[in-house]
Amino acid sequence: MDKSVAYETFSRRTGAVVAHHRMWKAPDHLMVVKEFGCAEEYKRFYFTDIQSIVIMRTPVYLLWALLLPVLLLFMVGFMFSVEKAGFLVGLSCATLVIWFIHMLKGPTCKCWLQTGINRERLHMFNRVSAANRFWKRVEPLLRAAQGEFSLEEMEAEGTRPVITAKNTPPPIPSVAQVEAV
Repeated sequence: MDKSVAYETFSRRTGAVVAHHRMWKAPDHLMVVKEFGCAEEYKRFYFTDIQSIVIMRTPVYLLWALLLPVLLLFMVGFMFSVEKAGFLVGLSCATLVIWFIHMLKGPTCKCWLQTGINRERLHMFNRVSAANRFWKRVEPLLRAAQGEFSLEEMEAEGTRPVITAKNTPPPIPSVAQVEAV
């Protein structure tokens, strides 16, 4: 390994009890580090090789945003039927705090980094706000390494489909035009 390369932290350490993920930045590449207990796995992604960064919203945010208040309502309802409800009061308060923090963090997402030979899931960016911050930091580095692309150049390369009147799909018929079977 080249000792002269200076890495700077590009993401916080995230993960669960078993595995942790972190990203580091060097002048010409990003390094994703996955820690599994005592083992570590390193993957380098050179700025010139990165083809796309995909950020996709997930329904997990909405699921927990709806599920936690329902759980809280059941606990509050059960508290009134139990004589000693101190434990349930504490559990209800903890649930309310977790729900509030979840709502403040914002929508959840999955993030991938695509190169010519593989697609790597970036576990450290699981909220839309974190993924957008990552994109704002990495976009200038990608532009500096790969240069600017115009739509005309992309169409000439074939990386973006050209839509003309000839190859557009037919319009979707309105409900009034559809015949009953």
